[in-house]
Amino acid sequence: MEKLTFPSDLGKIRICGRHIVKDNALWLSWSGSFLEIAFKGKSLSAHIKTDFWDCDRFYGRMAVIIDDCFDSPQCFMLENGAEKDYTLFSSDTERTVKIRLVKLSEAAYAKTAIMSLTVDGELLPPPAVQFDRRIEVIGDSITCGYGIEGVFEKDEFSTTMENPLKAYSIKLAQKCKAEYQLVSWSGIGTTSSYIDPDVDVPRNDWLMPPLYPYTDKGLENVIGFVDGKDYEEWDFSRFVPDVIVINLGTNDASWVRNIPERRTEYINTYVDFLKFIREKNPDSYIVCTYGIMGTDLSSAIDEVVSLMNDEKISYLPLEVQKEEDGIGADWHPSAVSHEKMAERLADYVNGIFAKIGK
Repeated sequence: MEKLTFPSDLGKIRICGRHIVKDNALWLSWSGSFLEIAFKGKSLSAHIKTDFWDCDRFYGRMAVIIDDCFDSPQCFMLENGAEKDYTLFSSDTERTVKIRLVKLSEAAYAKTAIMSLTVDGELLPPPAVQFDRRIEVIGDSITCGYGIEGVFEKDEFSTTMENPLKAYSIKLAQKCKAEYQLVSWSGIGTTSSYIDPDVDVPRNDWLMPPLYPYTDKGLENVIGFVDGKDYEEWDFSRFVPDVIVINLGTNDASWVRNIPERRTEYINTYVDFLKFIREKNPDSYIVCTYGIMGTDLSSAIDEVVSLMNDEKISYLPLEVQKEEDGIGADWHPSAVSHEKMAERLADYVNGIFAKIGK
């Protein structure tokens, strides 16, 4: 048996996605973030801690992928507020395997700490990075795969229905043969997060522009600031994307409502956000996309891109989801709609990779 603890054994695993190491634990929060480990043996278990939710709709959800079999992930729910062992792999005979442990529930739900990993067998060098290409996706619930395993007007959303592995975001990376990083949070916007039709005040306490510069602001709000200081700023050299896809605006539209002054505010805020992204990612191609759940802000985003006057920033509108393709929980896109989104974006993004010769 070999037990891996953190931070001392971080070099023995591969980690994808923004993460924080604190209190002798590796914290994975963002959708699709994962760790990978390779070994020759019979079993692997993880000692995982998650925070408490007083609503059973928002418990943590994870998945285990064995030897890159992405079509058959083993999904499981975390025990609410518990710290316990979970068996990730077990075999009667010794095998050489690669195990990927993926966070399925988004950063908003169930902060998740990997306290240790226990291998029954011989630990192998950490799995190598598969691809030279890199894509970052910044978005909202659509990017998280919210409601993708639910049915509209039948299911009330819960994290049992959230799966970024089926979402356009990770599918895009797979179709482009690229490493990925998701920075996404349900209900979020640039000017206002989602508000109900009978509300006429913007919800601006939790927006993407002030969230994006930090490693994991939501996590630190729960577990406490690193070393008692300010939020941990994200080191943009840790993941340098060739292409950044931004899928925001669906929630802003609930506030803008085609009111001219609000539309102007949205445009100005989006422009400022793009300027920050460009500052931190000077060489990346940036693709703004939007439209799967409505097109109210399509012309505004087109205007944003024009105002940036940057040949590496473009806008790719999406087709609104169709009822015949199925509708997920809370009117979110189905797996079929996500596949269509991924195909459209992959055609476009692969064109960018071809242009840069990568």
